[in-house]
Amino acid sequence: MITLAEEEGSPRALRQLNSLYPRRFFAGSMGGFDLGGVRLAPHRFVDPPPDSALRVVVVGASTVQGYPHPARLAAPAFLETLLAGALDRRVRVLNLGITSLASFAVARVVEDALGSLEPDLVVVYTGHNEFYGVYGAASLRQGGPAPWSRHLHYRLTGLRLAGLVRWLSGWVRPRPDPDLNLLAAMGSAGPVPPGHPARERALRQLRSSLGEIVSACRRAGTGLVLCAPAANDAGFLPDTTSAEGRRAAAEVARARVLAADSRRDEARQAFARAREADPAPWRAPPALVAVVRETAARHRVPLADSERRLAEASAGAATGWDLMVDHVHPTARGHALVARSVVDALVDAPAPWGVPADWESRAPGDAALLEAHGRLPVEAFSLAEEAAGLLSRPPIRQARRAAWLRRQAAELREGLGPEERRGYGAWRKMGRRPPLVLPVADELFAARRFAQAARHYSAAGREAPLTAWGDLWPALRLGRCRLYLQAGRLTPRQRAEVEGAVRRAGLVALSPGVDAEFLRTFGDYARRLLAAPPAEEPAPGSKGPLFP
Repeated sequence: MITLAEEEGSPRALRQLNSLYPRRFFAGSMGGFDLGGVRLAPHRFVDPPPDSALRVVVVGASTVQGYPHPARLAAPAFLETLLAGALDRRVRVLNLGITSLASFAVARVVEDALGSLEPDLVVVYTGHNEFYGVYGAASLRQGGPAPWSRHLHYRLTGLRLAGLVRWLSGWVRPRPDPDLNLLAAMGSAGPVPPGHPARERALRQLRSSLGEIVSACRRAGTGLVLCAPAANDAGFLPDTTSAEGRRAAAEVARARVLAADSRRDEARQAFARAREADPAPWRAPPALVAVVRETAARHRVPLADSERRLAEASAGAATGWDLMVDHVHPTARGHALVARSVVDALVDAPAPWGVPADWESRAPGDAALLEAHGRLPVEAFSLAEEAAGLLSRPPIRQARRAAWLRRQAAELREGLGPEERRGYGAWRKMGRRPPLVLPVADELFAARRFAQAARHYSAAGREAPLTAWGDLWPALRLGRCRLYLQAGRLTPRQRAEVEGAVRRAGLVALSPGVDAEFLRTFGDYARRLLAAPPAEEPAPGSKGPLFP
């Protein structure tokens, strides 16, 4: 993490996750591929946390990161809401997801997080990248097959010996076409069918990495939850260009017949066999998921059974397209289910993590949870477009699903208003750097569509807290929307939200690069908002004139 600002005479500091942290894994680590663009989401937070607040870090790869959803619709964000409600205390969850990491790299992230972030709980979701991920058993662009060579490569990268690391990477494996994207780069390792030596290497690496994570958390006195990763069994089809792939696809077809005949248990077993037989294991084969389960049982670590939770909530016999965007990345509801599985794992855990067994009876349902976090149509359209592109090309080609997503994207676009389309276009021109909801919110505000603008500004505040552009500006505009919608009045809760934004502004103002004129404008308008006459709070269970 980096320190952006410190309050004079106070222990409070504004900190940020270091977006360049992944360089220790990606710099020069994939032969001729340019992977310098991989980033950690630069989430900001106040340190130290308030008294009695608990800090949780969730570590893993792109599923933890939330791809292709915004971070507020990813499992770590839902976990923060659900866990705070279940424990009835403040909880801060930090998302340490970094795309494409195999468990060796995930273990290094855990070690660094324990040292710098001092969490009360670590949640680890890993297993899908053991073959093609960074430090994966098949890619071998980060050292050789021996564990010591990966540790050596990692240490050299940490010493910033970039030239030597690039030479070593090229020596281990020839440099492929640098124009290929990250997914294609990793897939260039080729098939890894059952019986391939990399299968056994992956099992050893995952077992070893999870053991290191358990030991590190115990030395630090930090709680740990391991997650059994979920995959798309019912929808995803193996590549049929090889004999092994055709056999795996035939097993999927048999499983679908069994599911249609209501033979659910047999269907699940057939889907599992198909995933194990897939010669391109982008999804963690059942043997790898079993390693996670065995490690949790052996070391008496709570297991979040995300795999089971999604399978039981699926429309069919096994997890499919209703809860998966692609092969391993859940839908927004799927992310909510992953978060629920983590809370379930903490039922009756030792203090301070003892979650009551009936916690879910008091928790919001999936639809309410997604609405509270700001699930919005323009982002659903963007997601459908991105997922269609991913599934249209190798190595994850799923032509039928990609065609369905293109039709879905067209329908969603038709349902967008002109302001949402303009905001989406502006976001694309900005290089997708701010949250999509922010330029859309500004367009809606300019068109005086205040209720819709308020929902988007509220979502932006969740997406980019403690920033001038993603927190303070939306807070100001959100207050103005409410004044327009409520005849110039604010409820006590809304006044408290403005007061909270003013307190956050005190720290944000100390961070580098903040425009002084904007801060003056923000302060002036915040005072006007706080001077507004009071309005009555809406009745319990009512959303009032706008949401939230």
